[in-house]
Amino acid sequence: MFGSQPASQPASQPASQPASQYLIPNLLSTSSSLSAFYPYPYPYPYPYPYPYPYFFLNLTVSFYIKLFFILSQAFKQLIIVVPFFILLNSHIVYGLTAHTLNAIRGNSPELINTKIAADKYGFTVNEVFYSESSSNIKEGEIKEFDGNLTFSQFVVKLVNDDLLDTKINYQDTDGDVADPTRPFILTHMSYQWFDANGVKISDSDKDKIIGCGSGYAMPLNLQISLQAQTFSEYGIPKESDIVPITKNYKIMAKSQICYAKPNQMITYPTMTWASVRTIKYQSKQNCILMGYTDNEFELSMDEDFAGLRVTRGWNFDNSRVRNSYCGGGYDADVFDPVNGFKVSASPHFPTTGFPGAKFQLVMTGHQEDFDYSVSANPQDSVVVDKAGNVMLKKKPVGLVTIRAKFKHSEQIPEQVYSFNLSGVWVVPHGQGDNHYTYEQIVHLCGGEQNIPSRAEMTNSPNAPASWTKYPLAWDTFTRTIGEGLLSEWGMSTKYSYPDSDWAGSGLLWFYTRDQYDVSSDIAAGLSDRFAADAWIGQIQVWAKNKLLRAVCKQ
Repeated sequence: MFGSQPASQPASQPASQPASQYLIPNLLSTSSSLSAFYPYPYPYPYPYPYPYPYFFLNLTVSFYIKLFFILSQAFKQLIIVVPFFILLNSHIVYGLTAHTLNAIRGNSPELINTKIAADKYGFTVNEVFYSESSSNIKEGEIKEFDGNLTFSQFVVKLVNDDLLDTKINYQDTDGDVADPTRPFILTHMSYQWFDANGVKISDSDKDKIIGCGSGYAMPLNLQISLQAQTFSEYGIPKESDIVPITKNYKIMAKSQICYAKPNQMITYPTMTWASVRTIKYQSKQNCILMGYTDNEFELSMDEDFAGLRVTRGWNFDNSRVRNSYCGGGYDADVFDPVNGFKVSASPHFPTTGFPGAKFQLVMTGHQEDFDYSVSANPQDSVVVDKAGNVMLKKKPVGLVTIRAKFKHSEQIPEQVYSFNLSGVWVVPHGQGDNHYTYEQIVHLCGGEQNIPSRAEMTNSPNAPASWTKYPLAWDTFTRTIGEGLLSEWGMSTKYSYPDSDWAGSGLLWFYTRDQYDVSSDIAAGLSDRFAADAWIGQIQVWAKNKLLRAVCKQ
């Protein structure tokens, strides 16, 4: 009624346009508006077929499509984010799993930097603590100490609360901390002394000095050791391996020549100093060997029982000091009854000698730790062996010098000992059964001037030239320097000096050139010469023309 077109189709729409176009707006465009649902300009021809139901249908579809679009965009972001969180959470879960596994099969804690701990080991001497950490001693280097120290005077510190430190000596690769209540345990703490040859020094030697005459090969080794273990607070296992911690210090007595020891003291150490005392005999003052009683005076003089004198005439403790009337004993300022003459003495031993006289330079430590050399004139007059034994082969002229160099370290200075034979040099003629009258000895020695005097041979109270009366029964030498040959060398026999020509048996008496006054009645039938005894330095007068040993001087 309004045109020629049918009522069901607008005139402007192509015939080919499907009717459904009105139901499908451009919903995918975010700029869609309500006009998209109206293909005709407003107001549209009325009555439009079914306008309202289609409008609300299209609006509902558009809402859900937009909602789907928004959700799809969010889902895309979620695809990226969710795997990240999954990965992150899986790492955390893995880490927790690894920690749990380490708690079950983790690494043990470790005790580390044990040298730092060992350097704290040390000992105290005379209130001074020595350790490598104190910088006053170093492992591998020789440290010298006074040779008069005993082993017991090295006080080793075995318990040390500061020995181990968790900041220095503890390590755990799993990150476990040290046990705060028991970070370390120390066990088997001990120390031991060894000589330079690795020989263990017995605990029974703890009160022996380390130096002069000790016989220990130097340097000594003081080994301090213990076993240690560390613990973590948590973790399995929580204890370390047991670790030994050891420190070795080289300790040496200050290198020195300590004594000059006559060979007699080595061969017969129990017959070093004479032991005599005064006695009243036949209402007169006399002397007797210490080991005899007052009623054994005649027994002491009996040659048939001379063997008793060996144990009754020597080394009694109460006869160390010289008896002013009878002699005996020793001068403690220059002589040690065990080691010999002190090197601090002046002049040095010996001042007298004979072919075959021998003494040993007593060193700190072991005798063969040193290389010895000798300088003498003539060159072959004095020799020294590898143990420091010095032997006089013939009379040297002037100063004799012996050098001793420690073999095992250049840092130890060379030691030097010198002596000068300013006293008598004698040549004994005591081999075999050779005995002589005084006149024969004068001829043998080439003149009376070549026969020694009493004082040149001994320092017994009856030895000085001022003693002219009959001698006391038992006057003996006193061990010292510069007061006669026997006072220096002691008992002089073939056994005490094997390289000499002193007599080894029988009478050990020899004539001196000193004259005894035989004008008195008491001297009737006696020799007019004093004789001396090479055994103990005694002076006597024998019967006229008695055959005795010969000793000549040069």
